Amino acid sequence: MLRAKQRITVGNYTYRPGDYLPDTDDKEAWLESGAAFEETEPEEEKPKAKPLTARKGLPGKASNHSDGEDLIGRLPARRKKK
Repeated sequence: MLRAKQRITVGNYTYRPGDYLPDTDDKEAWLESGAAFEETEPEEEKPKAKPLTARKGLPGKASNHSDGEDLIGRLPARRKKK
């Protein structure tokens, strides 16, 4: 698969850097000019956030359920920015 290194216009659509390019006759010209590169394997997207769960709750009313059971708890502590 080819990916764009710079903006490439095909028909009425402009592909931006990083976009996958369509399979057309212009492939060789894009590769020779350096406007595109051949990608062997697609990159895996890494998760940006880690799932967190709340610690054991503290006494106090958080919500009132229709079944009469109130939920109590606290949010996970925020981490300090470095």
